Amino acid sequence: MDIVATKLLLAQYAYLKNLGAGAIVMYDNSGYTSEDHIVFMAKDGAISCKVGTFENVTVSGTLNGVKGTFTELTCVSGGSSAMGFTGDRLSLWSADMLQNGTKDGRGLRFYASDVWVRGSFGANQRNTAVVKGSTITYYPKGTSNSGVQISLTAYTSSSGNTYYKVPCYPPSSAGDASGFPVDLLVFSINSSTTYRYVLEMVDTHRMMVVNANDSYNNVRVYANGREVSFDGGALAEVVQVPASWMISSPASNVLGRGLMISGTRDNDWT
Repeated sequence: MDIVATKLLLAQYAYLKNLGAGAIVMYDNSGYTSEDHIVFMAKDGAISCKVGTFENVTVSGTLNGVKGTFTELTCVSGGSSAMGFTGDRLSLWSADMLQNGTKDGRGLRFYASDVWVRGSFGANQRNTAVVKGSTITYYPKGTSNSGVQISLTAYTSSSGNTYYKVPCYPPSSAGDASGFPVDLLVFSINSSTTYRYVLEMVDTHRMMVVNANDSYNNVRVYANGREVSFDGGALAEVVQVPASWMISSPASNVLGRGLMISGTRDNDWT
């Protein structure tokens, strides 16, 4: 074995069977040898690589990543595939999807455009909003926390009555309640004044509506041009039907166009 001792080795290519080195530094092809142009470095027991292709790599221990892409990724638990990303789908074969913890003083949210549930479905709470006359308060953090209150816009009907539009899918101006689909709408009006409302709902949206003041029969909801009375203590389910499906279809200027209301149930407790 020949031994070459040198402080600096310059070569276009060097083929080494065994290499022992305190540090290895590789630069990009810019010709610069500053720190900004280092693409690979092995030094002080750590390896840093900015550019490269790795095939059939096995990682032992913890893998920390900032950004990356996968054509396919499979997670293994107990020796069998539990979940994976393949193509355009995330599949769970033998794993539960679990969310725990809080953010901004509320539970963690799951945002989705469409959710198809093929098994049982349940909810501990319902998305709730409370109307008090000319204001509505949404509770995106649950009813045990403070809500988001906005003022309702007043309009005048062709018969001269004042009514308010109730956004049941709040706009961006509602802040943290923006896009909050209301499941339960409660009217809690501590006044004998009669209030009229148009419920602004997306087609096929359904919702439970309650008049939570048993003392006054003062809530009116427009449904296809008619005023439907929600007496004190009454509740009913409402659903927004695409008006074009209705025979005959209500005119486009009819208040509460497409809103269908089930039979109300009066719960007297006073």
